[in-house]
Amino acid sequence: MANRLFKRYFPLTAVVVVILTVALMSWTAHERERLSMVERALHDIMAPVMQVVTAVHAQFEGQLHWWQEVRTLSEENELLRLKAEQADSLRHSLEELQDENARLRALLGFAEAVPYDYVPAKVIGRNPDNWFSTIIVNRGSAHGVTKDDAVVTSQGLVGRVSSVSRHSATVMLVLDPDSGIGSVVQRSRDAGVVLGSPGDWRLLHLRMFFREADITPGDMIVTSGLSHVYPKGLIIGIVDSVGAENGGLVTMAKVSPAVDFDRLEEVLVMKTARTAEREGEASE
Repeated sequence: MANRLFKRYFPLTAVVVVILTVALMSWTAHERERLSMVERALHDIMAPVMQVVTAVHAQFEGQLHWWQEVRTLSEENELLRLKAEQADSLRHSLEELQDENARLRALLGFAEAVPYDYVPAKVIGRNPDNWFSTIIVNRGSAHGVTKDDAVVTSQGLVGRVSSVSRHSATVMLVLDPDSGIGSVVQRSRDAGVVLGSPGDWRLLHLRMFFREADITPGDMIVTSGLSHVYPKGLIIGIVDSVGAENGGLVTMAKVSPAVDFDRLEEVLVMKTARTAEREGEASE
């Protein structure tokens, strides 16, 4: 038992003795010019140990300083990354606002050029199963929107209001096969009707009333104004190609819509009925 205790605590005791001896040497060295033989021997023994301890301490401090620098750089890098993300977010928001401002300016310019009563609205919904048939806008009867009001953008005709609730309305697009629109070729004034085509949402079909109608690719198609829904002269699209049906008895044309329905975000609801009533009252 005593032997085990000796082996266990002897190294620790030896270290304590060495430390005390070195401390005593340092304290007495100030009072004597010469060291004893034992003190010189201990100096010689401890010098390499102290060098190693000093070197290890210096290395430890260097590593600690390096890790502190790494941590500081890491924190700075994370801060810069967050600032870069914020800058990107602000840039994207600014671009979005600029794009929206440009669209609204275009709508305002259209509204000033075509003198009708308008209700500006945002597109808030589309039917995923029938993307190019109807849209929902955030204006309804509370804002003066009524059924069959025409809907436009600065590019041209979007469609007409098919149903109205208090704070929203459903708009049937010109691409819908049920949305027949009286139209004319702007150049020749030959008349026809524009229809949507099932399964062909990128093009409208124009059925001319006369087989000898003067219509060629590149002609602009506009509303005829012969109905109470659509005012005269609204741009529908540009003729893409011209053909015939029923053995050449009917002249047909494919028309590229003027409106980009893939990117439809803001529209103007035209209060055509209200304007017509005002014109009628003025004429009386």
